[in-house]
Amino acid sequence: MGNTFFYRKAKQDPSSLTWKEIFSESFKSHSKSEYQHALAAGTVHNTATEANMLQKWDKPWIWFKFFKAAVGFVGAFYVLVVILGMTFPDLVFYTGTSVLFNMIPPLVMPLVILIFLWEMNIPKNMSIYECIAFWLIGAILSLVLDVVFKSIGAQFGYISGESTPYRAPVFEEPAKLVAIVLLLIFAKRNRKIYGITGLIIGACVGAGFGAFESAGYSLKDWLEGGNDISIILHQVMRGVFALGGHTLFAAPYGAAIALNMKNNKFSVNSFLNTDLIFAFIISCAMHFIWNYGMQFYFGLNIPGIITEILVIVILWAMLLWMLRKCLNQVVSIGRYVPGSGHGGALPVGGYDNRVMGGVSPSDVGVSFVKPKTGKLKVVCVNGPLKGHSWRAAEGKLTLGRSSSSIVRLPDSASSVSRNHCVIYFSGDRWKLKDMNSSCGTFLNNHRVNPDKSYYLNSDDTIYLADRKNVFKVMID
Repeated sequence: MGNTFFYRKAKQDPSSLTWKEIFSESFKSHSKSEYQHALAAGTVHNTATEANMLQKWDKPWIWFKFFKAAVGFVGAFYVLVVILGMTFPDLVFYTGTSVLFNMIPPLVMPLVILIFLWEMNIPKNMSIYECIAFWLIGAILSLVLDVVFKSIGAQFGYISGESTPYRAPVFEEPAKLVAIVLLLIFAKRNRKIYGITGLIIGACVGAGFGAFESAGYSLKDWLEGGNDISIILHQVMRGVFALGGHTLFAAPYGAAIALNMKNNKFSVNSFLNTDLIFAFIISCAMHFIWNYGMQFYFGLNIPGIITEILVIVILWAMLLWMLRKCLNQVVSIGRYVPGSGHGGALPVGGYDNRVMGGVSPSDVGVSFVKPKTGKLKVVCVNGPLKGHSWRAAEGKLTLGRSSSSIVRLPDSASSVSRNHCVIYFSGDRWKLKDMNSSCGTFLNNHRVNPDKSYYLNSDDTIYLADRKNVFKVMID
């Protein structure tokens, strides 16, 4: 298991997990096929069960690629805006376009954080498309609820023009909390809710609220005749400091609710637990300080930028605290299945210390799962044979470019060897063996050793040479 020691720490000593370990894969290069595979998480092409979710998960890295692309795009746009502004200062198109794109910087950081948390979703029970939908719906719900709550506050004289900013958290945080609960009610209809699910949904609501709130400020400044340069600088700064804004306010208490759901149902403990109370109080406190600084509330003469950096550090520490709890939950639920791409031939009903690095199954899960041993079917989910399926009629299935291969790939798939690998039934299990192929056979993202056979389980993923030729295993 590529993440064995990561899981071991998450299960036995969650407090020892660090951001360095979580981000260890983020800055490495990845192929186009790896992008496609990673972005398919949560869809039929890249899903997981509790039996294999620990084996099939990869550490997050897409968030960093998105961040680099977004920053490059925004930077290039602002260079163009400055050139147009200097050349054609009265151009209506320039002014209107700059306002439109000024809404983009505050979108970038919340989406980067959201994508990162989505990649941390070990159960793979939510696709990126659903995540975006939750983001949009969460934004609308939370903003509408915020307006309703503030209208009620105004009726009682609690909120007015000058008092709105420093009293805003009293309305905005409950609005996001209610929006999270509504989305969890919707989400639990067709998926199991884990703590990490609540963390993602909380981030969706917070990211949506923050992004559209910033867009509203940009439009307001423009309508009031604000200077284009000042609007640009204001929005860029909101984008930078969104690193510690609404996304991090909402994500922890979304996780706290989900962690305390039992059998996918809410209970009194879902809302009256110490995790939720602590996370909500800290988020509200940081929101108050963020809006008006330490001097307004405590009389401390601390520069605004120092205060904001301090708030960001506290919010990321709280996120790590809650993320550790979520990882501990899924690792404890996740079950160790022998032979799911661990990098070695494992005996039935046992484990191999050479492969597991001396770690027993109890270190990474709570139980063994009896594997399925029925009829096997292989479905091509990516590549020239996409959509085709084969059954191992005689207990054997050969894959390669050879004319004798049962799963025969075209000669255009040059990275696939003529006799690439074989799936066969032996004893009481289906097994995979690489036939000394040139570019390798991969089982659940791990390259197999040609000298060994590997147990197969239903929903395992095999790709030949690279992710241009991907097959999914199904065992009745």
